[in-house]
Amino acid sequence: MSTLPPPPLGPVSHVGPPPASGRAITAMVLGIIGLVSGFAVVTLLCAVAANVLGSIALHEIDESGGRLGGRGQAIAGIACASAALVVWIAVIAVLAATGNLE
Repeated sequence: MSTLPPPPLGPVSHVGPPPASGRAITAMVLGIIGLVSGFAVVTLLCAVAANVLGSIALHEIDESGGRLGGRGQAIAGIACASAALVVWIAVIAVLAATGNLE
């Protein structure tokens, strides 16, 4: 009984997921900070920045042709930032309606 030699090893390429967009990661982090920072100016600043960066990141990812990832992170950043803005606006509206906004 003869054994066959192993096949020759050629170049092996490891194809992993594309690197995430830095803007997408930043949008997600700012969106989370905006959501958990409570009622403060930081909430407004982080939420607006996260929405802008998340939108830019989505456009950048779409235009990259698969070279950039992070679409979920950009969407998470936009979602968290939008929720933070809704809560911020609701708190302002309640304070204004009750006369506690000075």
